[in-house]
Amino acid sequence: MGKVTHYLGLKFQWKITPSSVSVHLSQEAFTQNLIRDAGLDNNSSTTKPSPFRSGYPIDSIPPQELTPEQTSKFKKQLQSFVGSLMWLAQSTRPDLAVITAILAQHQNNPNIGHINAAKHVIRYLKGTADLGIAFHSDDDITLQTFLNIPNPNAKLFATSDANWGPQDQSIPNPNSPDVDMFVSRSISGYISFLNGPVHWKAKRQPCTARSTTESEILATDECVKHILQLSNIINDLNLTKDLIDPPTTIFNDNMGCVLWSKN
Repeated sequence: MGKVTHYLGLKFQWKITPSSVSVHLSQEAFTQNLIRDAGLDNNSSTTKPSPFRSGYPIDSIPPQELTPEQTSKFKKQLQSFVGSLMWLAQSTRPDLAVITAILAQHQNNPNIGHINAAKHVIRYLKGTADLGIAFHSDDDITLQTFLNIPNPNAKLFATSDANWGPQDQSIPNPNSPDVDMFVSRSISGYISFLNGPVHWKAKRQPCTARSTTESEILATDECVKHILQLSNIINDLNLTKDLIDPPTTIFNDNMGCVLWSKN
């Protein structure tokens, strides 16, 4: 049937040379529909920084007294936004994984602050609608430069990271209302690569880390579990010799975690 150009809402852009093949996957049309449905097609965009580090802390949004009608309206609206953002975050936008996970935990009791936070993410999308993920048959120099790590492009490798503490790490205001305990927990994130990003995940950790090293160890452990699962799938397909150069490298920027892993 020829080269695929669109499939399940994903756009495929190919670059083929005699020695290499590259493909870029994006969801620009879906993103534009989301922007229009949110009523933000005429608003200015915010392209930098990412929504997670934008100074718009979702977990610190104070509670509001709402009528049942208002609560129902905001729940339906936020669930719609989160569902759309989740489809993007799971398909071609790893940069939305963290902020979408945070928003998703407030779907049961949102207020206007959470709706505005979701719209802030959508404004970010407006300035980055054409971004996506890419796969390359040869070395990806751009990725190596951005991550500042060696990139064994033809073999499986991964990176993991964590933030210690909540999204809002500013000095607490003594007059601010108390927040739920779960929002003080760190957030884990990892992404695995095999000629491009094949899997990524961001989630709040199930326990409270008492140090940056502990939060990084928890994140790396989650990454290891995924790598083991992916390695088993590759082995079942008899592709281990072509795709894995054991031991699989996992990059982490915390020296305490690295030293702990070597023990």
